[in-house]
Amino acid sequence: MAKEGQQVAVSYVGRFDDGEIFDSTESHGGELLEFTVGDGKIIAGFDAAVREMELGETRTVAIEPKDAYGEYDSNLLKSFKRSELGELADQLADNVGQTVYLQSNNGVQEVTVVAANEDEVTVDFNHRMAGKRLNFEITLEKVGDDVATHAHSAVQPELSHKPGETE
Repeated sequence: MAKEGQQVAVSYVGRFDDGEIFDSTESHGGELLEFTVGDGKIIAGFDAAVREMELGETRTVAIEPKDAYGEYDSNLLKSFKRSELGELADQLADNVGQTVYLQSNNGVQEVTVVAANEDEVTVDFNHRMAGKRLNFEITLEKVGDDVATHAHSAVQPELSHKPGETE
């Protein structure tokens, strides 16, 4: 079994409840996902599943929102007066329904432009997987010293990459 503080490497396929694949080892060129068990850089439900696995084991797990990207929070849906946004207002308005990246004092944040009219622009700051159950088929490929340090990282989403994030 993988233990707290151990390096592990896994292959995986992530699906929504409708069967749509949202992420996989294959989508990252077959590169295994590596992380340190218990370091908090991977969604909690994924980390917990790997802790219970033996080397070479494949397991299918359903991870509830609270153990993934959290519940959807309607307070993170924000409307801004176009006059407050300057040139950014037109750029956002041209991308209604799309995910865009905004630079702030806290770094780059992925947001979804929900609506725009001549007076305001509405942006959703929830993670795009907030409120969704995530289903993973995970295979524990390597544990401990067998893990190289150059596979794709599991540091906060795509912002390095968590399972469930696409590049």
